[in-house]
Amino acid sequence: MSLKWPILLLLIAVPITVIIWRRFKKPIIKPIFIAESSKLGKLPSFAKTTRKTKHFLIIDRIILTLLLINILVLVARPLAPTTAYNQEKSRDVIIVMDTSGSVEEYIPSMIDSVEQIIKQNPNERFGIVVFEGLAHPVLPLTRDPIAIEDSIALLRKIYVDKEDKNYAFSQLVSGGTDIGEGILTAVNRFDDLDTYKSRNIILLSDLDQTGGPLDENSEYYMQKVSLIPKYRINFFILKVPTEFDFSVRTEIAEYGGAKTYEVDQNNKDESIKEISNNIFNQIFNTTTSAGKNLVDSPNYFVLSAMTLIFIWSLLRYIRWTKS
Repeated sequence: MSLKWPILLLLIAVPITVIIWRRFKKPIIKPIFIAESSKLGKLPSFAKTTRKTKHFLIIDRIILTLLLINILVLVARPLAPTTAYNQEKSRDVIIVMDTSGSVEEYIPSMIDSVEQIIKQNPNERFGIVVFEGLAHPVLPLTRDPIAIEDSIALLRKIYVDKEDKNYAFSQLVSGGTDIGEGILTAVNRFDDLDTYKSRNIILLSDLDQTGGPLDENSEYYMQKVSLIPKYRINFFILKVPTEFDFSVRTEIAEYGGAKTYEVDQNNKDESIKEISNNIFNQIFNTTTSAGKNLVDSPNYFVLSAMTLIFIWSLLRYIRWTKS
């Protein structure tokens, strides 16, 4: 137990000073009471009443002193240590899918896997971003089951059934594939980035960065990737095979601190399912570390003050009814 403002306990010196001052102050004229007459003082009833009065007065002062101390402690804000966990009750997960031609055949498997995992973890918040040359947030961070279901149904209709091309993000193709733009859009979905929380980005891509102002000396997309370690975001990559290995930007995984998993092209359904389960198990089974935080703890002192007030009121009532 500790106090947030212990200096306030010094206020107890005020009533103590007043009591001492009154105790030792000499009266200008000493009063003479009839009760002090020799005949009245010899009466047994008078002596008994005097003793009771003194006892009541002593008890009264003790109770009021204890009550004052309780009030001062409450004003000084009593604090007690409590166990605090650094892991949020809900984790934020954003799925970032490269929808360019070289990755298109893997999207249906990814949708199936993500849908199943989301259904099994309804208390977490999920978001979905798709990108090619541009990026679009299909689903903002939410745990709303209707919004999640509608977004997955839309993705399935577009990339699996290929029934509808009239959708808000139909013009994502704009000068190649810009992975940096997809990552930037995902990072911007997270709220209050300066506070600690379990934030996770899962990227499905072949890491073939061909979009944006890219040249041999450009770090345009890497500036966006740098936001991942800056905001302590967990980064996972499902790396699908690409036709031209020389164009794969492995520095995206390295600089973003990603855990990269290679997708088996010959068994993509089972491979993506297995990798996704592995990634989500890591996210949802994150160990929590406990620490001690000081929090307000007035309960005992409030209870003590209420008890003292009750006892003081009861004694006053007894004294009045007996007098």
